[in-house]
Amino acid sequence: MRLLYFFVLVFLISSCTKEKTQDTPKTPKPEFKVEIVSGNQQNGFINQELANPITIKVTSPEGTLYNRASIALITTDGNLISRNGFYPSGTYLVYWMLGCKEGIQNAAVIVSDSAEKPIDTIQISALVARDNPWNRVCGLPVKVEELKFNLSHVLKFIEHPGGIFYTLLISYSDYLIYSSADNGETWTETSNCTAYMHVHDLTVDANGNFFLSTDKGLFKSSDCKSWKKVIDGMMDKCFSIDNQTLFACEFLFKTIYRSDDKGETWNKTSISHINESNARWYSEGIRQIKRIDNNKILLLDDNKDLLLSKDNGTTWELFTNTNQFFHKTGFILKDNALYLVDITGGESIPKVYKSDITNVSWSLFCTLNHAPHNLDDLNKISSTIDYLYFLTSSGLYKVNQNGDTLNITNNIWSKMVNINNFLVSKQGTFLVGSDYSDGKSIFRSKLSQP
Repeated sequence: MRLLYFFVLVFLISSCTKEKTQDTPKTPKPEFKVEIVSGNQQNGFINQELANPITIKVTSPEGTLYNRASIALITTDGNLISRNGFYPSGTYLVYWMLGCKEGIQNAAVIVSDSAEKPIDTIQISALVARDNPWNRVCGLPVKVEELKFNLSHVLKFIEHPGGIFYTLLISYSDYLIYSSADNGETWTETSNCTAYMHVHDLTVDANGNFFLSTDKGLFKSSDCKSWKKVIDGMMDKCFSIDNQTLFACEFLFKTIYRSDDKGETWNKTSISHINESNARWYSEGIRQIKRIDNNKILLLDDNKDLLLSKDNGTTWELFTNTNQFFHKTGFILKDNALYLVDITGGESIPKVYKSDITNVSWSLFCTLNHAPHNLDDLNKISSTIDYLYFLTSSGLYKVNQNGDTLNITNNIWSKMVNINNFLVSKQGTFLVGSDYSDGKSIFRSKLSQP
């Protein structure tokens, strides 16, 4: 009987111990904590960097800020960067250059520990709109350096007779040609010209043939993809003046070439004139050249002499009454009128003079008097039916038929600085290659807006 009581007592003790063990809750294992501190759900613009980085904080299982996390980024909308490594503060910055989609853009941030074991994945987003009237175009190469997005430097814009736009870019050490078939909205790579070493110019003629001026020669192409060499040497520029005739300038020895068969064969040509001292003066390069009619050609050389040929380029003479202009830097032919840019004076202010092309009588048309310039400060000029456009280091100027000027970049979109090229298209599209707070790029607008 005593033995029976003993077993009953052992059973009761075991049961109580088991129940007590089952009722004791387990202590949860501490975990990492990832949270967004600031920057999520910002408003931004197409293909531009968000105004502020997205700040993420990681807390260790011990409750301290974790400064050895690894950050991976995934998105189909634009580009993201974050620096991995030791962060003393335990907070991490994610920089986002948005994509080309209007509306909500999304991305995922994957946070891992120092052993690359995933901790958490958080979702971020931004509300994206167009940045009218100037909108950065899409499709250009983007490279990242020291947590900064760098787009490409624009060397040249051209418009093909068929309406397609082309641009010659420098992306770090690469020379690239991109094209746009949708009026400049989006761009795709057409050709990589890096094998030709330095590329100085891209030209298209009236027949749609392309000419590439490089350190290895002048190359011709019908599609801007397959190139054949037509001149050997270090070529600087190429000019098309009609559907047959082209001129090209050599970079090192200043040789000038001419072709009268659409750029298939080339011959050296001499351009010279009698100067004010009754001495023969030879041109060493061409800044601009335009055909006036079947016989007359107008040329501004690298000596800044404005020359006229009346026999299709066989002989040349100084254009009438241009000795008064000492630093002629560009001209526009428009509606039988000639607009000549001259930079003179102590502050080197560009002034535009106007004359009839046949009955020459010069008068001051306008002054681009917004900031001091240097004596070679005219990068590009162009015209439309109603306006003339002048690009200097101070900005891009639009001038109406009365000579009234407007600095487009200062008065309309102050974000754009250091414009280095522009295109006014036949379709009424305005493209500019410009520096920006997060790199160089191309911006697009319509002429009705600027």
